[in-house]
Amino acid sequence: MVDRADLKGDSLRHFHLLWRRIERREPTAIARYADGEEALMRGGGISQSATVFVEDGWWAPGGMTRLGSDLLATLGHTEPTYFYGIPGRNDFASIAFHLEHLVAPSEQLTFATLFCNLNYRPFRECLDALDEPVVVMASKRGAGRTFGRLRVLEFVPMEHDCVPHWEASHAEERARAADVAQRYERTLFLVAAGPMANLLIDTMFAANPTNRYLDVGSALDEIVQGRKSRPYMHANSDFAMHISRF
Repeated sequence: MVDRADLKGDSLRHFHLLWRRIERREPTAIARYADGEEALMRGGGISQSATVFVEDGWWAPGGMTRLGSDLLATLGHTEPTYFYGIPGRNDFASIAFHLEHLVAPSEQLTFATLFCNLNYRPFRECLDALDEPVVVMASKRGAGRTFGRLRVLEFVPMEHDCVPHWEASHAEERARAADVAQRYERTLFLVAAGPMANLLIDTMFAANPTNRYLDVGSALDEIVQGRKSRPYMHANSDFAMHISRF
Protein backbone atom coordinates (compact mmCIF):
# COMPACT_ATOMS: atom_id res chain seq x y z
CA MET A 1 0.00 0.00 0.00
CA VAL A 2 1.12 3.56 -0.74
CA ASP A 3 1.10 5.24 2.68
CA ARG A 4 0.76 8.91 1.62
CA ALA A 5 2.01 10.08 5.02
CA ASP A 6 1.67 13.68 3.81
CA LEU A 7 -2.14 13.43 3.77
CA LYS A 8 -3.54 15.56 6.55
CA GLY A 9 -6.61 17.31 7.87
CA ASP A 10 -10.21 16.36 8.55
CA SER A 11 -13.35 16.41 6.45
CA LEU A 12 -14.82 19.57 7.98
CA ARG A 13 -11.66 21.62 7.39
CA HIS A 14 -11.41 20.28 3.83
CA PHE A 15 -15.04 21.20 3.18
CA HIS A 16 -14.58 24.82 4.21
CA LEU A 17 -11.34 25.14 2.20
CA LEU A 18 -12.86 23.67 -0.94
CA TRP A 19 -16.11 25.59 -0.61
CA ARG A 20 -14.10 28.80 -0.75
CA ARG A 21 -13.03 27.71 -4.23
CA ILE A 22 -16.68 27.23 -5.12
CA GLU A 23 -17.60 30.69 -3.82
CA ARG A 24 -14.71 32.24 -5.79
CA ARG A 25 -16.04 30.42 -8.88
CA GLU A 26 -12.70 28.77 -9.53
CA PRO A 27 -12.77 25.84 -11.97
CA THR A 28 -13.12 22.71 -9.83
CA ALA A 29 -14.02 19.05 -10.18
CA ILE A 30 -14.68 16.93 -7.08
CA ALA A 31 -15.31 13.22 -7.71
CA ARG A 32 -15.91 11.01 -4.66
CA TYR A 33 -15.04 7.31 -4.39
CA ALA A 34 -16.02 5.08 -1.46
CA ASP A 35 -17.04 1.47 -0.83
CA GLY A 36 -19.58 1.22 -3.67
CA GLU A 37 -17.15 2.55 -6.25
CA GLU A 38 -14.39 0.31 -4.89
CA ALA A 39 -16.62 -2.76 -5.17
CA LEU A 40 -17.38 -1.94 -8.80
CA MET A 41 -13.74 -1.26 -9.65
CA ARG A 42 -12.74 -4.59 -8.10
CA GLY A 43 -15.43 -6.42 -10.05
CA GLY A 44 -17.34 -7.26 -6.89
CA GLY A 45 -21.08 -7.52 -6.48
CA ILE A 46 -23.45 -5.26 -4.56
CA SER A 47 -26.52 -7.00 -3.21
CA GLN A 48 -30.13 -5.92 -3.28
CA SER A 49 -30.05 -5.70 0.52
CA ALA A 50 -27.45 -2.91 0.38
CA THR A 51 -28.44 0.68 1.21
CA VAL A 52 -27.69 1.84 -2.32
CA PHE A 53 -30.32 -0.55 -3.68
CA VAL A 54 -32.92 0.07 -0.98
CA GLU A 55 -32.57 3.87 -1.14
CA ASP A 56 -31.13 4.59 -4.57
CA GLY A 57 -32.25 1.68 -6.71
CA TRP A 58 -28.93 0.31 -8.00
CA TRP A 59 -26.99 -2.92 -7.45
CA ALA A 60 -24.32 -4.91 -9.25
CA PRO A 61 -23.80 -8.57 -10.11
CA GLY A 62 -20.44 -10.18 -9.41
CA GLY A 63 -17.79 -9.72 -12.10
CA MET A 64 -16.36 -6.67 -13.83
CA THR A 65 -18.97 -4.43 -15.44
CA ARG A 66 -18.46 -1.62 -17.93
CA LEU A 67 -19.27 0.83 -15.14
CA GLY A 68 -16.53 -0.67 -12.97
CA SER A 69 -13.89 -0.71 -15.69
CA ASP A 70 -14.78 2.82 -16.79
CA LEU A 71 -14.50 4.03 -13.20
CA LEU A 72 -10.96 2.65 -13.03
CA ALA A 73 -10.14 4.71 -16.11
CA THR A 74 -11.13 7.94 -14.31
CA LEU A 75 -8.38 7.62 -11.67
CA GLY A 76 -5.61 9.19 -13.72
CA HIS A 77 -6.30 12.91 -13.37
CA THR A 78 -3.43 15.06 -12.12
CA GLU A 79 -4.78 18.49 -13.11
CA PRO A 80 -4.59 20.89 -10.12
CA THR A 81 -8.33 21.66 -10.35
CA TYR A 82 -9.42 17.99 -10.18
CA PHE A 83 -9.96 16.59 -6.68
CA TYR A 84 -10.65 13.03 -5.55
CA GLY A 85 -12.73 12.29 -2.45
CA ILE A 86 -11.62 9.05 -0.78
CA PRO A 87 -12.30 7.39 2.60
CA GLY A 88 -10.51 8.72 5.65
CA ARG A 89 -8.33 6.44 7.74
CA ASN A 90 -11.07 6.28 10.39
CA ASP A 91 -13.97 5.62 7.99
CA PHE A 92 -15.88 2.38 7.45
CA ALA A 93 -14.64 2.06 3.85
CA SER A 94 -10.97 1.30 3.24
CA ILE A 95 -8.52 3.93 2.03
CA ALA A 96 -5.96 1.38 0.78
CA PHE A 97 -7.42 0.59 -2.65
CA HIS A 98 -7.71 4.25 -3.56
CA LEU A 99 -4.18 5.13 -2.49
CA GLU A 100 -2.83 2.25 -4.57
CA HIS A 101 -4.57 3.40 -7.75
CA LEU A 102 -4.62 7.21 -7.64
CA VAL A 103 -1.73 9.15 -9.17
CA ALA A 104 -2.93 12.64 -8.22
CA PRO A 105 -0.70 14.47 -5.72
CA SER A 106 -1.83 14.40 -2.09
CA GLU A 107 -2.96 18.04 -2.14
CA GLN A 108 -5.67 16.98 -4.59
CA LEU A 109 -7.04 14.24 -2.34
CA THR A 110 -9.95 15.02 -0.04
CA PHE A 111 -12.71 13.02 1.65
CA ALA A 112 -15.53 10.89 0.24
CA THR A 113 -17.60 12.25 3.14
CA LEU A 114 -17.06 15.85 2.05
CA PHE A 115 -20.81 16.61 1.83
CA CYS A 116 -22.26 14.12 4.31
CA ASN A 117 -22.03 13.03 7.96
CA LEU A 118 -20.91 16.00 10.11
CA ASN A 119 -20.50 18.08 6.93
CA TYR A 120 -24.11 17.70 5.83
CA ARG A 121 -25.48 20.68 7.78
CA PRO A 122 -22.70 23.08 6.71
CA PHE A 123 -23.22 21.90 3.12
CA ARG A 124 -26.95 22.57 3.26
CA GLU A 125 -26.31 26.00 4.77
CA CYS A 126 -23.89 26.82 1.96
CA LEU A 127 -26.45 25.74 -0.64
CA ASP A 128 -29.07 27.96 0.98
CA ALA A 129 -26.65 30.89 0.80
CA LEU A 130 -25.67 30.41 -2.86
CA ASP A 131 -25.87 33.63 -4.86
CA GLU A 132 -25.88 31.95 -8.28
CA PRO A 133 -28.06 29.52 -10.24
CA VAL A 134 -26.89 25.93 -10.72
CA VAL A 135 -27.25 22.92 -13.00
CA VAL A 136 -28.63 19.87 -11.17
CA MET A 137 -28.00 16.34 -12.47
CA ALA A 138 -29.91 13.99 -10.18
CA SER A 139 -32.61 11.35 -9.76
CA LYS A 140 -35.43 11.48 -12.28
CA ARG A 141 -37.74 11.58 -9.25
CA GLY A 142 -36.86 15.28 -9.06
CA ALA A 143 -38.42 16.11 -12.42
CA GLY A 144 -41.04 18.84 -12.03
CA ARG A 145 -40.13 19.62 -8.42
CA THR A 146 -38.94 22.91 -6.97
CA PHE A 147 -35.68 22.66 -5.05
CA GLY A 148 -36.11 24.97 -2.09
CA ARG A 149 -33.89 28.02 -2.32
CA LEU A 150 -31.82 26.61 -5.18
CA ARG A 151 -32.18 28.49 -8.43
CA VAL A 152 -31.89 25.86 -11.15
CA LEU A 153 -30.68 26.71 -14.65
CA GLU A 154 -31.29 23.18 -15.89
CA PHE A 155 -32.35 19.85 -14.41
CA VAL A 156 -30.83 16.75 -16.00
CA PRO A 157 -32.68 13.58 -14.89
CA MET A 158 -30.60 10.52 -13.98
CA GLU A 159 -31.57 6.85 -14.08
CA HIS A 160 -31.39 4.85 -10.84
CA ASP A 161 -30.22 1.40 -11.96
CA CYS A 162 -26.91 2.75 -13.17
CA VAL A 163 -25.02 -0.51 -13.83
CA PRO A 164 -27.18 -1.88 -16.68
CA HIS A 165 -28.06 1.64 -17.78
CA TRP A 166 -24.38 2.52 -18.29
CA GLU A 167 -23.79 -0.76 -20.11
CA ALA A 168 -26.56 0.04 -22.58
CA SER A 169 -26.33 3.83 -22.83
CA HIS A 170 -22.80 4.94 -21.89
CA ALA A 171 -22.17 6.65 -25.22
CA GLU A 172 -25.43 8.58 -25.04
CA GLU A 173 -24.82 9.59 -21.41
CA ARG A 174 -21.32 10.84 -22.20
CA ALA A 175 -22.61 12.81 -25.19
CA ARG A 176 -25.39 14.37 -23.12
CA ALA A 177 -22.96 15.28 -20.32
CA ALA A 178 -20.47 16.85 -22.74
CA ASP A 179 -23.25 18.83 -24.40
CA VAL A 180 -24.58 20.31 -21.17
CA ALA A 181 -21.05 21.13 -19.96
CA GLN A 182 -20.28 23.02 -23.16
CA ARG A 183 -23.41 25.16 -22.87
CA TYR A 184 -22.28 26.86 -19.65
CA GLU A 185 -19.24 28.78 -18.44
CA ARG A 186 -17.99 29.04 -14.84
CA THR A 187 -21.22 27.40 -13.71
CA LEU A 188 -21.79 25.18 -10.66
CA PHE A 189 -22.99 21.63 -11.40
CA LEU A 190 -24.46 19.54 -8.55
CA VAL A 191 -24.28 15.88 -9.56
CA ALA A 192 -26.07 13.06 -7.72
CA ALA A 193 -25.98 9.96 -9.90
CA GLY A 194 -24.44 7.22 -7.78
CA PRO A 195 -21.12 5.89 -9.12
CA MET A 196 -22.10 7.15 -12.58
CA ALA A 197 -21.47 10.69 -11.27
CA ASN A 198 -17.70 10.21 -11.46
CA LEU A 199 -17.93 9.16 -15.11
CA LEU A 200 -20.08 12.18 -15.93
CA ILE A 201 -17.71 14.54 -14.14
CA ASP A 202 -14.73 13.02 -15.94
CA THR A 203 -16.55 13.58 -19.26
CA MET A 204 -17.72 17.11 -18.47
CA PHE A 205 -14.31 18.19 -17.20
CA ALA A 206 -12.76 17.06 -20.49
CA ALA A 207 -15.45 18.90 -22.47
CA ASN A 208 -15.25 22.15 -20.48
CA PRO A 209 -12.88 22.52 -17.51
CA THR A 210 -14.05 26.07 -16.69
CA ASN A 211 -17.12 24.93 -14.73
CA ARG A 212 -17.37 23.54 -11.19
CA TYR A 213 -18.52 19.91 -11.01
CA LEU A 214 -19.39 18.48 -7.60
CA ASP A 215 -20.33 14.87 -6.93
CA VAL A 216 -22.64 15.59 -4.00
CA GLY A 217 -24.42 12.22 -3.96
CA SER A 218 -27.11 11.52 -1.40
CA ALA A 219 -26.55 14.92 0.23
CA LEU A 220 -28.92 16.29 -2.41
CA ASP A 221 -31.75 13.82 -1.70
CA GLU A 222 -33.74 15.99 0.71
CA ILE A 223 -33.75 18.81 -1.83
CA VAL A 224 -34.34 16.82 -5.01
CA GLN A 225 -36.49 13.97 -3.71
CA GLY A 226 -37.94 15.46 -0.53
CA ARG A 227 -36.82 12.60 1.69
CA LYS A 228 -34.14 11.68 4.20
CA SER A 229 -32.33 8.76 2.58
CA ARG A 230 -29.38 8.37 4.97
CA PRO A 231 -28.93 8.23 8.76
CA TYR A 232 -26.60 11.26 8.74
CA MET A 233 -29.59 13.43 7.81
CA HIS A 234 -30.99 12.86 11.29
CA ALA A 235 -29.25 15.18 13.73
CA ASN A 236 -29.31 12.68 16.62
CA SER A 237 -27.57 9.86 14.71
CA ASP A 238 -23.96 8.81 15.20
CA PHE A 239 -23.31 9.43 11.51
CA ALA A 240 -24.35 13.08 11.88
CA MET A 241 -21.47 13.52 14.33
CA HIS A 242 -18.82 11.60 12.38
CA ILE A 243 -15.82 13.48 11.08
CA SER A 244 -13.33 11.80 8.74
CA ARG A 245 -9.59 12.15 9.25
CA PHE A 246 -6.43 11.36 7.33
